[in-house]
Amino acid sequence: MAHILLVDDNIPFSRVLALTLQESGHQVTVGNDGAEGLNILSNSGSPDFVVCDILMGGMDGLTFLQHVRQNPNWVSIPVVMMTSDPNVTQEHIAMEYGANGYLVKPFSFKLLEAILHKHGLIP
Repeated sequence: MAHILLVDDNIPFSRVLALTLQESGHQVTVGNDGAEGLNILSNSGSPDFVVCDILMGGMDGLTFLQHVRQNPNWVSIPVVMMTSDPNVTQEHIAMEYGANGYLVKPFSFKLLEAILHKHGLIP
């Protein structure tokens, strides 16, 4: 299956989502903010897919997304942004910055699976 980078500062949520993805056969690496996510990308190779929260302490998700889209080594990695704030403006900005999808927490795991399927990462 896929190697997924999960970037979120909500540790309980990250643990549950990471475990759910692992139980579905994916390899998951977790970063606690955008800076840690970029560090993981720089030092651990490129994942197949990124799921990133928008609102985080430290580097936020939109800044992380901008860095990912500006790096030629990472520009093609699909990135789905997520947030607990259903603000339509954030969704619009995330899509302008190059996000491949947007989820509002809490979300059904089936929605994330559908996005992974769309990008050919699960059958």
